Amino acid sequence: MAVHGLHRKLRWSDFRKIHESPSRFDAQTFTNISVQTRFAFDGRGNWRIKSVNVTLSLNQRETWVVRGREDPDLLAHEQRHYDIAAVAARTLEQRLNDLHGDRAKTARETVNQITNDILGERTADGRVISRGVLQEVQDRYDDDATCGSDHSRNRDNQALWTLNISRVLADDAAGIDELNSCPRPRATPQAAGQ
Repeated sequence: MAVHGLHRKLRWSDFRKIHESPSRFDAQTFTNISVQTRFAFDGRGNWRIKSVNVTLSLNQRETWVVRGREDPDLLAHEQRHYDIAAVAARTLEQRLNDLHGDRAKTARETVNQITNDILGERTADGRVISRGVLQEVQDRYDDDATCGSDHSRNRDNQALWTLNISRVLADDAAGIDELNSCPRPRATPQAAGQ
């Protein structure tokens, strides 16, 4: 049971160079998360997850940067997008690990529900059926009116997000739900009344 691709460090060479942005942004990081599970069944209709393999990868066809806009701050911002996806992949693996059930809900239905809750669900042609927690966090990171980084342009909020994402990524027990709110500055001992 493992998550592959968890600690990748992005480089500008990972990004397809384009001449003009299709949006108002200078770069986009797009990831794929795939899940493979094996089940064990007993004769009474009970099941358990026998193995889980989650893979996080960078989708280089959809990952791009506007030529000439490659600066360290933007790359650091895009790295956090990848790191958010890494936390989601790890959370998915944790929630599927040691999962078990009975015939009330099949193993595949249970795995699909957990996967869709975290990653969302799309049709074969890419239309969104449901948004998962991962997309909620990615959107909050960029666009939240109170705490969003404004796609790295709000340096104070970007710094808060960077610290919070790094903390959650470093804590193997932490999950994607811990990123699904605005990060807050940590109180200094004097500010806390010491």
